[in-house]
Amino acid sequence: MNKLVLIFIFAIANLPLIGQTLPKPCYITKTDAPSLRGLRLGMTPQRSGIELGTKINLEEHKIEFTDLSIDEVKEYRYYSAPKISSTSFNGINSLRLSFFKDALYEIYVNYEKPEKPWKDAKELLDYLGDKYNLPSDSWFESRYMRCNGFSFSATLDKKGEVTIFLTDSGVNTIVNNKEEQLKSEYRRKIRSNAVEKEKVFKP
Repeated sequence: MNKLVLIFIFAIANLPLIGQTLPKPCYITKTDAPSLRGLRLGMTPQRSGIELGTKINLEEHKIEFTDLSIDEVKEYRYYSAPKISSTSFNGINSLRLSFFKDALYEIYVNYEKPEKPWKDAKELLDYLGDKYNLPSDSWFESRYMRCNGFSFSATLDKKGEVTIFLTDSGVNTIVNNKEEQLKSEYRRKIRSNAVEKEKVFKP
């Protein structure tokens, strides 16, 4: 097939659908990012614990599929069982706070199904937009938006539970790069060990 024809087909396939509008930029800064249960990006573990009404015991952040961890990254995890007396955890199934150099850079919250279920994702996003003063025309794929220094996502699953991620974009990039570097070194080490074993093995 003619190369020009292929380019034309690719361009047409990637054009927005008729009537579909692209999300507009979100200019909200990290300073004005939403507060979830009193938690804000950049908070220390101590301040986060005060907001939640409980002591924050930090754990190592394990890199997926490895036994590696990044020294500067620590996590606090909460699950609904056993229950904590603090009212800050009411209606929450699970919570994860991620800290980089003792500064909160990611908040993950999974909420219990409300007594009055959400009709659909649009109703949820409209509510969150009003509550957190988020622009209604900046949602990508009806579930997340990228603002000036942070990202915010909200999903509604089939059980009617809502999950929210609030992330410091800059710090998240730093952590991801560190993880990729460590994983690359980890894989290289495994390959090197495998080669050494082959050299030693003599059938």
